[in-house]
Amino acid sequence: MITYFALYKPLVTLELLIAEYIFTCRLKRKPMFWFRYLLSVTACLVLSLIPWQPQTPMGLVSVFLLLFGMTYAVQLLCYDVPPQSLLFCTLAGYNTQHFAYCLSNCIRLLIYTDDAVYGLYTGQMLEAGDMPLMELIAHAASFFIMYLAYYAFFHLFGTRIKRGQTPILRSRSLLWVSLLSLAVSVFVNAFVVYSGAKATLTIVINAYNAVCCLFIMYMLFSLQDKRQMMDELEKINALLDQSREQYDQSKRNIELINIKCHDLKHQLRTIGEANRIDESALSEMSDIINIYDSEIQTGHPALDTILTEKSLYCYKNHVSLSCIADG
Repeated sequence: MITYFALYKPLVTLELLIAEYIFTCRLKRKPMFWFRYLLSVTACLVLSLIPWQPQTPMGLVSVFLLLFGMTYAVQLLCYDVPPQSLLFCTLAGYNTQHFAYCLSNCIRLLIYTDDAVYGLYTGQMLEAGDMPLMELIAHAASFFIMYLAYYAFFHLFGTRIKRGQTPILRSRSLLWVSLLSLAVSVFVNAFVVYSGAKATLTIVINAYNAVCCLFIMYMLFSLQDKRQMMDELEKINALLDQSREQYDQSKRNIELINIKCHDLKHQLRTIGEANRIDESALSEMSDIINIYDSEIQTGHPALDTILTEKSLYCYKNHVSLSCIADG
């Protein structure tokens, strides 16, 4: 006969991998992704079958942290993104699994208050045909609620990670706080497991842990959204700086053209007075200079620069431009 816990470890490993895939499915993958993924997942499941029966709350916490580390190693082997990004996604996945687990425990105990939810962590043996009907219904309902929670978390949080995006929580202190908060939540759960608490207290503790997971998820993704908005703001400011530089350059060019045009006009007058050039040719050159010297004046310097630049573009492309503007 085998214990409940011997089967529960690979089940938790699968739950963690499914929850983490919610947040990693859009990340950049390494070559031969599915070969890497299937091989590493198989290795995880084999390692989770190693007989290790924890006897204390800390021993139980160590088991789950070890499973967390194994699934994180899977992500490192399969995705071509920075380790910190994978830690963010793996932490989000662990929060999802732990939230779904706590919520499903609450549902299970509400349906069947005599259910030994935590019997699987002890040396209890797995025997066929010894489970009451209501307990079977409670287990079925809890699994339904668990994967319904996965579906909800995918739409609430997982879809925020766009394809090709690399999520990074640049605040390392906050990342460590989130890890510590999750570890405390898991330890509280482990303590309840070995304390033999009544159903009512167990429901309260699980509800508390579920709220903690929601808070951690909100904190992680709200800061991720804030970081994205800051990045977008930096890009917009860079574009504005570039536009400002282009405007300044255009203004300098127009001022230089005006100065040269005035000089040319003066030289043409001198040439005309000396009768050194044909009058028609002189008139033609004067008209050309007037085109480049026709600065539009609206009373607004920025508008003057833009309209003058566009008027030169229109002349080059044989477009007639008339401007009546008060800036």
